[in-house]
Amino acid sequence: MKLTPSISEDEMVSLFMRSQASSPRVNKTIIAALNRDGKETSLVEAPDTSNDEENRYRQELLTMTRGYGSRTKLFTGFPNDVTWHWAEITKEELGKLKYIDYPYWVEISGRTRAADDAAKNEEVSENLHISQLVSALQRGEKFLPLIVVGTAENSSLVVLDGHHRLTAYASKWSLVPETIRVMVGFSPDMDKWKFY
Repeated sequence: MKLTPSISEDEMVSLFMRSQASSPRVNKTIIAALNRDGKETSLVEAPDTSNDEENRYRQELLTMTRGYGSRTKLFTGFPNDVTWHWAEITKEELGKLKYIDYPYWVEISGRTRAADDAAKNEEVSENLHISQLVSALQRGEKFLPLIVVGTAENSSLVVLDGHHRLTAYASKWSLVPETIRVMVGFSPDMDKWKFY
């Protein structure tokens, strides 16, 4: 793994919200909130992290949809002292990422939390969102970077955002580049996160 110098929390929130805005599951909630507040979709689709007001609003959206600021829902027990970086990881390192410790991902991976095991699951091949991502990968489309977390550089890394994308990669490893860009966050207390 090759890390860049640390980046701001605002960059992580911006990437997370861009991903959420492209998710059929969450998109309607985000669009409804933007419309209610008279905000443009570009606030999440083309974020400007130099704008403090926009950064605060994106944090509010992430709190509303996934519990970020309140450290509830997805972010229950998530540490406050995370150091964020961009990183280049190898295809081999990508294959070692673990799914979140959440019942759906644990079950479809046969309790291993490994994308390779999930990709063999018949339920995965029937998942419309994953099959659409596999088709996009076959067309040569690039995905948003995954967001992964760990306690330290040499720790196990767990996917915070990007499970469907990781599963699409595992379904077609031959189409995955030898290195891939991800965002990674480290905290010695990451193991206190409910889903680590």
